[in-house]
Amino acid sequence: MLRDLGEQAYEALRHNRKRSVLTMLGMAWGIATVVLLLAYGAGFEKGVWAAFRSFGTNLMFAFPGRTSQQAGGTKAGSEVKLTVNDLEWV
Repeated sequence: MLRDLGEQAYEALRHNRKRSVLTMLGMAWGIATVVLLLAYGAGFEKGVWAAFRSFGTNLMFAFPGRTSQQAGGTKAGSEVKLTVNDLEWV
């Protein structure tokens, strides 16, 4: 049974050469694209981490806005206001 399937597949490949070649090229192109995108993403991640490390360890970012989660007795979506006292505390 397995031999029959192999023979049938070989005959189909031999009979439809153009379609077989185009299918193989399409599969190779797709695999290469996925590999390149994964490598690009990994390189980009390393670059971003290197940029953050170059700032040093004594740097802090604070952004005013609205909370996305409930924390510290406040409900989600409440406005965060930074004051001079907050700066002095840090």
